[in-house]
Amino acid sequence: MRTVDLQGGRIVHKVMMMTLVIGVALGFTRTSPARAAEELPRAEWSPVMQEIFNTMAYLLPRSLDGERFSNESERAQIARQITALANAVAALQVSGHEGRDRGSSLVYLSHSLGRDIEEARMRFDSGLYEEARYFVVGSLHNCFACHARRPSTNRFPLAEQLTDAVELDGLEPQEKAVLFVVTRRFREAIETWQALLRDPKIEPRQIDEEGVLTDYLAVAVRGLQEIAPTRKVLEDFERREGVSPYLASHLETWTRALADIEKHPELLEVKLERVRALIERADAASDAERDRHGLVYDLAASSSLHQLIDREAGSKGALEPRALSEAYYLLGRIEARSMTQFWIDESAHHLEAAVRAEPKSAYAERALTMFEENMVADYGARSEGDLPTDVWVRIQTLRELVHGKPPAATEEPAGTE
Repeated sequence: MRTVDLQGGRIVHKVMMMTLVIGVALGFTRTSPARAAEELPRAEWSPVMQEIFNTMAYLLPRSLDGERFSNESERAQIARQITALANAVAALQVSGHEGRDRGSSLVYLSHSLGRDIEEARMRFDSGLYEEARYFVVGSLHNCFACHARRPSTNRFPLAEQLTDAVELDGLEPQEKAVLFVVTRRFREAIETWQALLRDPKIEPRQIDEEGVLTDYLAVAVRGLQEIAPTRKVLEDFERREGVSPYLASHLETWTRALADIEKHPELLEVKLERVRALIERADAASDAERDRHGLVYDLAASSSLHQLIDREAGSKGALEPRALSEAYYLLGRIEARSMTQFWIDESAHHLEAAVRAEPKSAYAERALTMFEENMVADYGARSEGDLPTDVWVRIQTLRELVHGKPPAATEEPAGTE
């Protein structure tokens, strides 16, 4: 049995964030084109989005080829395109702040993208081309997770032009699948993954380690909501030779969860009470907070949560503040335990949004506790005092929202010991 190189998939998993920003505003992701036009002023929306699209169409194929990216004949044009992209993202940040609240993924992601593109620009201008390429490619890391987080079968011709800009024949199957997801060509992505899962020349262990199963489930359960066909694919894969007991345990749990959702399709209704039922099932299936056994339930729940939050973004008051806080808190919990090595962890963003939605709710208190624990763990800090200053300021701000401002320190009388 030969081992097939799927490592290239790591690159294309990262070729995402610019397309994500285009998607949030143009409708490739969770927002309809009509809603996008309302959220960004029309006079700003078209030129900003068109500029991002144009630079993306130029940079994408070059960023996947180190030799081409540093080619002397193209350096001047690449430098101009990176600068144009940085300027367009800056304009998008302004539009996002004017058109949305702090809970918006557009604001969160556009700032993250802006930082990486600025790093790319500085390194490219300094002649550090490989480092610049790393930041261009690495800045795109979470488009896959965003594009697969809620149901949609719409196709977008503009996004498909990005696929045409890349030589698909030179990509590994996993790379093709992820690129199809970036352009919301879910059917082609699913078919590519299913072929990988059936390929007897690729070891099951390798398929799992490269994130193929998790990515496939994310699109099948959230993007297409194909429950019965997905269960059948996993059952067939579980019967393959070479499936380890560890992997078999996950496959068995996932197929049981899919069968449960088949039997109870009402679980997919976009209602908070249905989400609670899904998360209860995920908790029961998982042995630890970052256990993957509850993944299917978590994916289904997160799809509904994103749709509920979208409704609130499109129509203020669609959710009561306490319900919105709960939705963000549950999404933060799911994100923390179900993210894969390829997905950007937005749990901190969701937990902070839970606090801000209704600071005096019980969910805000839980979100704050989890936010603080995750920050200490993520930064490897021994205590709060070891955290970066900006992170510590965020924690203090959220604490004040939840608990109120601490009493001002009183100065000791002069001359006291």
